[in-house]
Amino acid sequence: KNLIDFAIATTKPEDVIPYFLSYKEVAEVLNEGDVKASVLLSNGTRVDLMTEEPSGFGSLLQHFTGSKAHNIALRKHALEIGKSLSEHGIKYKGKIQKFADEESFYKFIGLEYIEPEIREDAGEIDLSLGGKLPNLVKLTDIKGELHSHTTFSDGASSLKQMVDSAKEKGYEYVGISDHAPSVMNRGEQKVDSIVTETKKEIEQLNYSDKGIRVLFGYEINILAGATLALPDKFIKELDYAIASIHTSFNQDKAQITKRFLSAINNPYITIIGHPTGRLIGSRESYDADWEEIFKQALEKEKIIEINSQPDRLDLPDMLVREAVKKGVKLIVNTDSHSLEQFSLMRYGIDVARRGFAEKKNIVNTLSLKDFLKEIERKI
Repeated sequence: KNLIDFAIATTKPEDVIPYFLSYKEVAEVLNEGDVKASVLLSNGTRVDLMTEEPSGFGSLLQHFTGSKAHNIALRKHALEIGKSLSEHGIKYKGKIQKFADEESFYKFIGLEYIEPEIREDAGEIDLSLGGKLPNLVKLTDIKGELHSHTTFSDGASSLKQMVDSAKEKGYEYVGISDHAPSVMNRGEQKVDSIVTETKKEIEQLNYSDKGIRVLFGYEINILAGATLALPDKFIKELDYAIASIHTSFNQDKAQITKRFLSAINNPYITIIGHPTGRLIGSRESYDADWEEIFKQALEKEKIIEINSQPDRLDLPDMLVREAVKKGVKLIVNTDSHSLEQFSLMRYGIDVARRGFAEKKNIVNTLSLKDFLKEIERKI
């Protein structure tokens, strides 16, 4: 079932509670008290609200932020040092200590502040005790991105419009990676002409506008037979290339893995796009040998994408953490098909943070100069 928690800092709960209960979508009041209330909305969502004075809000915020597993582990740690946790504060030597913010709450039980994204009882408490928590990547660390589509393929905006939008975000670089033109449908001569003309157009943009560097790439299908949809002689003309699976999702684990490894072992491929293929709510991830994929990506110096599209969020956070542990390089892209979708970057950053990724793990936190060195082909 759907559940929403509201934590409210206030000195006047007697005003907050009635205001909350007066919301027009409330179908049923489940309980009502002096400092908290619960309701069921007309769409079936349960909403719990709890208030706390500003001086004690940190404890309530931490309690509601969770996760449940993290809070259970946190309570166990606190009990071991003679302290008892609740949403109202920390009981110690018979008194309740209140905290205005989460940082002071964690400090009182001997821990460095643990970011909300990694509160999963996944080793974060031990890392905090040892002073070894990751310095999680931030949205402001991003200097550019490489996965965007224009009207050439299935995007809604022109090349120049996409570049201008990336420039407005303050990016140092942006990669245009339309779906590669099909040799089967257009013939090699036509594809050669398209590549040449697009390359000239991008070179002209770079010549006329020094405010952002535009990189020329394609998103290339990894076909069912473990080959690429675009021949190498065209791929090597690009600044970079993304290889992604878009068809035959129901193949077995061995064949899906083979398809990835064929792309990883191609010297002209730079990035593996939306790796698990999941579409949240409509398509499950396909089965693949991620241990081997990460091993080969590390050896071949390939970059694995964290795709920021809300229905993808792919690589998922658990696999991000595995990639980070192994030292695999990651990139956060929006897979933008319109100007507005560049703003989706924050969702990919959220996933990266849940996967314990730091700035050093994400290649598009690099400056233009260092980024170009990073994607330089090692042939």
